[in-house]
Amino acid sequence: MRDYRRLDPSFSLCGLCCCLCPIHRMEGGCPGCGGGAGHQGCAIIRCALDHGAPESCALCPDFPCPRLEEAARFDSFVPHREQLAHLRRQAAEPEAFRAGLAEKSRLLTALLEEYNDGRRKSFFCTAVNLLPAGDTAAVLAQLDGSLPLKARSAQAVRLLTGAAEARGLSLKLNRKPKH
Repeated sequence: MRDYRRLDPSFSLCGLCCCLCPIHRMEGGCPGCGGGAGHQGCAIIRCALDHGAPESCALCPDFPCPRLEEAARFDSFVPHREQLAHLRRQAAEPEAFRAGLAEKSRLLTALLEEYNDGRRKSFFCTAVNLLPAGDTAAVLAQLDGSLPLKARSAQAVRLLTGAAEARGLSLKLNRKPKH
């Protein structure tokens, strides 16, 4: 599986938005599935190869499968709760989905470059993953870039949290309980 490649490693085989992941955005971080070294031992990649190597799990004849439904229950570095919805949107409207993902990536870059005080990367990645792009853009438009970095960062967190609460969303990652 070392040579497994995908056309677009910014969006994972299983429906995660790799381009919005804090690990993917690190220098030398995860390249996304099929982007080279990285999650080459992933069970979903093995499953896809067994099912004809579709570019997305949504294109598999067994979609949605119990493996994906279980994976969507808990988060890792990025939220998994929208995984199945991402796959459905990507399969139904691939160009619109990719354009939306590119917009979210652009918004995340703006937050990280101007408002990250060194402690907010994961929070911003989660917020951009879960909020509609329009909500994130509205928050960016409200932010005061003249404040000191810590104050800008706190203001961004406050406004993004408020936007999420208005939609009934939690910006906390749902971790699998340890037994």
